[in-house]
Amino acid sequence: MAAALTAPFSNLKIAVTERGDINFVLSGKAYPNGTAYNEALVGAPYSTARVYDSLYARHWDTWLTKETYALFAGSLKKGRSKMTFNGVLVNLLGGVKNLETPVQPFGGASDFAITSDGETVAFLSKAPELGQANHTASYIYIVPHDRSSIAKAVNAPTSRGTPRNARGASASPTFSPDGKTLAYLQMDDRTYESDRNKLYTTKLGSGVIKAVAHNWDRSPAGLAYSADGKSFFLLAGEYGREKLWSLPVTAGANAVPKAITREGSVSGFHQISDNSILVSNSSIVSSTGYAVVSTTGAGEPKVLLAPNKIDPQLAGLSDAQVEEFWYEGSWTKIHGWITKPSNFDPTKQYPLAFLIHGGPQSAWMNRWSTGWNPAVWADQGYVVVA
Repeated sequence: MAAALTAPFSNLKIAVTERGDINFVLSGKAYPNGTAYNEALVGAPYSTARVYDSLYARHWDTWLTKETYALFAGSLKKGRSKMTFNGVLVNLLGGVKNLETPVQPFGGASDFAITSDGETVAFLSKAPELGQANHTASYIYIVPHDRSSIAKAVNAPTSRGTPRNARGASASPTFSPDGKTLAYLQMDDRTYESDRNKLYTTKLGSGVIKAVAHNWDRSPAGLAYSADGKSFFLLAGEYGREKLWSLPVTAGANAVPKAITREGSVSGFHQISDNSILVSNSSIVSSTGYAVVSTTGAGEPKVLLAPNKIDPQLAGLSDAQVEEFWYEGSWTKIHGWITKPSNFDPTKQYPLAFLIHGGPQSAWMNRWSTGWNPAVWADQGYVVVA
């Protein structure tokens, strides 16, 4: 079937209800009154000037406007011969002031989730009671798909069961396959957006929040349950790689996740069988390719697509031209990369290109970039230190 929507939307997520209906959620801009915003239907303004009465006027390269992002929910109803849509979309953020999701300018589909039965939605929003110019805190909210009650924060400082140290930015709300448990990531400090992410779980309605693997000295940035609900899959950086990790859901605070991948940087993953995961992976010398890895990390990845092996524009780039090294910093050892030209001749001298990363939110990783790419510098005839 086809259904017309009143505005441009994105990040569609669906779940099939017990009755056979399809409950869906999607994100899009909303007017201050909460209705969906469609720029194509707005007339030309009399003035392009904007008035800001707070310091938070722009984040990164995105200016704040009167229209904000919101989650909208609707249902396709099962009929005898077809699905029908009544055209009604409910703004799930309604009833609570100053909420916005996905959180701009980098938020997307990972900022919200829907249970497998389609009854409950979780989303994150910046803390509505704090000044956003100097606070990075955000909370996870739970709301019925039909918004029969307003959204309530799970991990705000005033929420039942919130750990005293957990006051910072939240991320990746994720429901267990049975929809009974919510997992999410959160930082400690409410003013420091580069703090370490920690993993938490809570059974819906329990008011009890459990800390998982909190002594692990890594900062997960991606989160999913395994298909059987017995494990977590996590993305976290380690020594210049973005690795995929596994962790039992029963793990305690002292547990250490197990690395499933070793090289490159994983940007996405999806479990495709009981024992295997499809991953998208890149490196300094290859744009995003695809491979299948074991859920336990055993064996070598089965490479499905290696761009630098088939793309003529990447011909000649190989792992052999990339090395890593460690050097003494002011209080700890620092990791770095050396990238040589693809036609490097060890008997010749080359100019040095020294690429500095400001940090601390990220680092020079073994991954492809269209913005900051050591391989591009190297193939102009430089030895590149990053």
